[in-house]
Amino acid sequence: QAIWPQDRSRLGAGHLAGSPPRFPLFLCATAPRAPPLEMIYIFSGVGSCCRLPGMLCGACGNLCKQLNCNACRRCCEACSGGCSAFVARPLSSFVVITSAMSIAELVYLATTFQNEDLQKCVLPEDAFVTVSGWVVVQMAFALLNLCFAPYFQYRVWEKICEESNSEELLQDPEVTVVSVTKEEVRESFKQVFLHDFGVCFYFLALGASFVWSGKGYRWVTTHPELCNPGGGLSFSANVGYAFAIVAVLYTVAWYCCGICARATEIRSGYQEVEQAEQEEQEETKGSP
Repeated sequence: QAIWPQDRSRLGAGHLAGSPPRFPLFLCATAPRAPPLEMIYIFSGVGSCCRLPGMLCGACGNLCKQLNCNACRRCCEACSGGCSAFVARPLSSFVVITSAMSIAELVYLATTFQNEDLQKCVLPEDAFVTVSGWVVVQMAFALLNLCFAPYFQYRVWEKICEESNSEELLQDPEVTVVSVTKEEVRESFKQVFLHDFGVCFYFLALGASFVWSGKGYRWVTTHPELCNPGGGLSFSANVGYAFAIVAVLYTVAWYCCGICARATEIRSGYQEVEQAEQEEQEETKGSP
């Protein structure tokens, strides 16, 4: 920003006539700052929460081992290994976030749908469906959102295994782990996002869900006493809005920025995954 001589009055009392300025009259533009990385802390926090069931199952297995209950110990170790394997895969935080949002939306829709006052609702004239019809379609979108995240994670993981040739490498008894770099994980995500028909269909449906949620919110809030008892339908419409925003932000973060992608490992079984998780926890405790 340039400060011309006639604007010296803005510089304060220290810049009187004849006195040298305390800073230059022409200020250079500062260099652009790096984009904030707050989103990575959100995903890391969700990932840490996802590890809690595995840690609890592992603690349960250690307790059963001390009690000499081998059956319960094996069951807890299997659950712990399954949780650890899930968290180790890419998009695990996306699965948890979207599942929580979808289940909450379905609960609110189902609870409100049973309200007797809803049968008296009359939507505005521009509405081409009844309130029951809007709820049914909104529930269908919520179910689609609930099913898509695990499908997306499975397809990305399948692509990672294919590109790393892990199935053939793990047939060697001496090979127990195949390391996959962050760049390979991100490239597999891009390939699935661009070329998988199911992903393409879902994002088209996501746009329709966004529009449907907007129309529904306007319809049910016209007569909130009858069409939005308890605020359940407006809440569900807002969740439909938020779901589209979360999915787009997550996709942009993975595709363009890569702040969510990280290196991973493909192991031959749940026991190896659980063992790696325990070693990582021990290293964390031992570090200063």
